[in-house]
Amino acid sequence: MKKLLSHITATNRSLRRRCAEAAQIISVVILLCLNITEAYSTTYYVATNGNDNNAGTKDLPFATINKGATIAKAGDIVIIKSGTYKPTTRIQPVNSGTQNAPITFMAEVNNEVIIDGSIAASPTTTDRLGLFTILGTTTATQNWIVVDGLRIINSAFAGFYTRYATTITIKNCSTFNTGASGIVTANSSDIKVLNNKVQKACQAPSASLGTNECITMASVAQFEVAYNSVFDRMTDLNNGGEGIDAKNECKDGSIHHNTVFDLVRLGIYIDAYQRNINNIDVYANRVYKCGAGIGVAIEEGGTLTGVKIHDNIVYDIPRAGIQVRGYLVNGPMKDVFVYQNTVVRTGNLQGITYENAGILIDADHPNNSNMVVRNNIVAECAIQIKTKTFSFLTVDNNLLFGPSSTPKPTNPTVLYGNAGTNAILEDPLFENSTNADYRLKSNSPAIDKAVGTPLSSMDFNDFPRPIKEDLGAVEYQKIEIVLSAENPKNENIDLILSPNPTKNELTMSLYSEAGKTFLIDVMDSQGRTIQNINYVSSETGQNVVNLPTDQLENGTYIIHIFNKEGDRFSKKLIVQK
Repeated sequence: MKKLLSHITATNRSLRRRCAEAAQIISVVILLCLNITEAYSTTYYVATNGNDNNAGTKDLPFATINKGATIAKAGDIVIIKSGTYKPTTRIQPVNSGTQNAPITFMAEVNNEVIIDGSIAASPTTTDRLGLFTILGTTTATQNWIVVDGLRIINSAFAGFYTRYATTITIKNCSTFNTGASGIVTANSSDIKVLNNKVQKACQAPSASLGTNECITMASVAQFEVAYNSVFDRMTDLNNGGEGIDAKNECKDGSIHHNTVFDLVRLGIYIDAYQRNINNIDVYANRVYKCGAGIGVAIEEGGTLTGVKIHDNIVYDIPRAGIQVRGYLVNGPMKDVFVYQNTVVRTGNLQGITYENAGILIDADHPNNSNMVVRNNIVAECAIQIKTKTFSFLTVDNNLLFGPSSTPKPTNPTVLYGNAGTNAILEDPLFENSTNADYRLKSNSPAIDKAVGTPLSSMDFNDFPRPIKEDLGAVEYQKIEIVLSAENPKNENIDLILSPNPTKNELTMSLYSEAGKTFLIDVMDSQGRTIQNINYVSSETGQNVVNLPTDQLENGTYIIHIFNKEGDRFSKKLIVQK
């Protein structure tokens, strides 16, 4: 028996060893397959003077983007040369990429590839797709595709459309005059919409047509919508047209560093509708001159949990700046936090009596819980904060400048001006409120006054918040020129711009010690920040920073640079294309 057991044990050890060896071989084969896929990837070219019977090389390009979309496989890159393309039907990639070998469709020069949908047979209001469509199925998603630098105009319905897809990136693109959304994604996951410009979206001339919103995330998990500009829809043509919307079954997403303006409807909207919203973070957005600012809602009986609205700047809005509310059917909300925002001149539209507030809380479902409005600056609004008497709501430690309180009604279902607890009723002392410069002056009563939870770790400008944080979206920065041993006379600290005037890219040279973090703001003639980046100096001396300006309109701008150590300098820039 002992010999038998010994034999069995030895046999098991041998089998385990062979299985381990087989697993190693399989792993090597998989890696080899991945490397082979990448090694045999192809770069195709498309040009307006090409031919779809060509090989698709740089010298012999295809004529249509759809030809490239038909044959591109994992690892392939389709480079599209500058020019205007007028497809007769929508552009739709056939294959998927992989994690190690995505498929990329890119402009050779950003926004010089114009896809004009004026003669395309599709999309239409019937198929409701986009001029560039990434479309899987409920059982087979389309995956790992990057779209970079394309411009879509005159699409009969959506511009860029993604559905039943995973790991899709749409970046550096633009849309103009689309019947529905400029960019829309539905029933997908791991979606990035970055640094795009969406202008004149939702233009279909039918009041009954649901066109979605300018940028739409509908039932999307793990998404990021960031650094986009959404604007220019001042006529309400149809049932749609909000700026950026996360709705239905959206979860685990962020909407940040976007600029949304000149829209007749809401700038940013989080709406569970009939589904379940979970874990959405809305921060560092600039929203102005829209019908309303940022909204959180349940329109048709869904649920909403874990929504954070913080470090946003909202101003010059005729209706409510930030609002949390139920609608027709309503539904329960839990863990909704509105904190460290700056809201100025909202709710002042003559004749309105409901949305006449900086912050409006009117979500009255009996199962609501844990809603907090704290550490905001709300100024120059008709009423600064307006709520009902809710047991689940905390309004605390906000700076309110302007009409802030009305008598608390005996009826808890009636809205009133609610200053909350520990309110600071003083002028916030902005640098220049008229010109939308909401940095704090050195004697602002908002400095070092943030308390409680939650608190943000970074402000609107991506500067770290110190231990003692400020109220509002913009953390105060000490402003003075600091002389160093390497630069005792403050020489060469001036900012050098080249070329100036510029067209598509600006080279900036500035003096710095190694390791300093700078915030670089591009401000328009009205003092509004329309573009910003962070830069960490790599060495002591003159540092060179490249800033793309291809999406800036012709005009005069101010490049404003400062850091948390105190250095600050600026110079005029002219964009001339």
